[in-house]
Amino acid sequence: MLTRGAFTLAILLQASVAIGGLRTWKPVVLQGSQLRSLLGQREDHLEVLAFHGDRLEPIPFQVDDVLPDGRFALPSGPHAMHENEVEFLGPDDQVVLMVSDLGPRTTNDDALPPQTLEIAVHDSLGGATRYAYIAAVASPLRSTMNYVDYDPELGLVKSDHYRLELKNELPDGFAFLGRRDQISPDIARGLEVLVQARLFGLFRIHFSEHSIGSELRAYKALPIRVIRRIRHWVKLGVGIGSPGITREDLFYRDYIDESLELNLPWVPSLLFHDITARADMRLTNLPDLRLQWAGMQGPPLRINESTETCRDLVRRPPDVSWILLGTQEAEVVGSFALTPATAVIKKQLYCRKEPATERRDFSGTWDAEIGYLTSGWEGWSKGNHSIEFLVVCMLSGDNAGSIRQDLGIPSPVEIRPTLGSDKPAFEESDVGVMNAGGFGQHFLRQSLLQPVLPD
Repeated sequence: MLTRGAFTLAILLQASVAIGGLRTWKPVVLQGSQLRSLLGQREDHLEVLAFHGDRLEPIPFQVDDVLPDGRFALPSGPHAMHENEVEFLGPDDQVVLMVSDLGPRTTNDDALPPQTLEIAVHDSLGGATRYAYIAAVASPLRSTMNYVDYDPELGLVKSDHYRLELKNELPDGFAFLGRRDQISPDIARGLEVLVQARLFGLFRIHFSEHSIGSELRAYKALPIRVIRRIRHWVKLGVGIGSPGITREDLFYRDYIDESLELNLPWVPSLLFHDITARADMRLTNLPDLRLQWAGMQGPPLRINESTETCRDLVRRPPDVSWILLGTQEAEVVGSFALTPATAVIKKQLYCRKEPATERRDFSGTWDAEIGYLTSGWEGWSKGNHSIEFLVVCMLSGDNAGSIRQDLGIPSPVEIRPTLGSDKPAFEESDVGVMNAGGFGQHFLRQSLLQPVLPD
């Protein structure tokens, strides 16, 4: 049975169902400290309302408890941290809702519960301000809406907009969907990883996706996002132990954020020289699939008609900060976030196309591989490093540039009481800071924590 939850971090998608333009794909992530008057309230007493049509209605939201070390407390899985029977909102906990569920401002505060806080999400791109109302009540109204299904046994993440299949806890199959029960062919089937280096500068060695071990540690699936924590290890051989690798996935309705934390017990350059790493998805359904990338000149590349161009890209791969794949209905954009660890990494487009008769495990006339070719890993130091990868999906007709603009400009949030005490729900010290950025421009997952505007 599929576990209900909202799809957060690894592929942000918009398929053939229309949305209300930019911003509506975004989640609103608030820290408990920004909801000062609700601190210490029972989480199961919280309700969030928005004005839809002519009435206030409950909208989906979730509360994610955050541990003192900054990790999420995940209640399911073999290494779960079991929740208390009653949880109380703490200053580091996160309250998450979707911009698309917010509505206009209510004109009747009397319809709201006492001590309600108004959440106003401002659009720096010029769109309308959207509102929601949060309060703690004895018998809260709750929405039955959820945005994603997750089945850990089948390794399946599914929403109305996409289907993502997992194998060895890594992406294995991807399809655009118009609704969750739709049967749709994959556009990608199979992840390929190839890492090459010279050991001690002498011996050429390589590792593939088959060298990666994985274990699902814990997860949480609720109405707005699914959170997963995975442990990885690499079979390096030659008596060298694997670095510690932990991955945390956030699956929202319309995008995926994957964060890798690596602990290197040695300086890479002492052991390995000329390190390159390639990660790509094998594309299997190419009739109208087109490719675009950062800095590309001219129209998108139709992969099915561009064999010679693809061969040129293999010989002279361009530097890229994002890659877009699209059909007539939908587009998906993938990008590394710029962290100190990835700042020293050279990122290039990997594009390869060959007849299916020359490839294994494929059917159809033509197939291709699209992904990233990276180098410069030996520039890392010993210790902890963080890599973040983002995937966003949108309707065809939106473009990667507009999504980059949307990511790069914050949506500040104003929180104020509507009824009761005149004491504000926050103090100046509670104002959050959004590390605003776009694809490849400091867009860390902390950027989603919304800044609160003072009066």
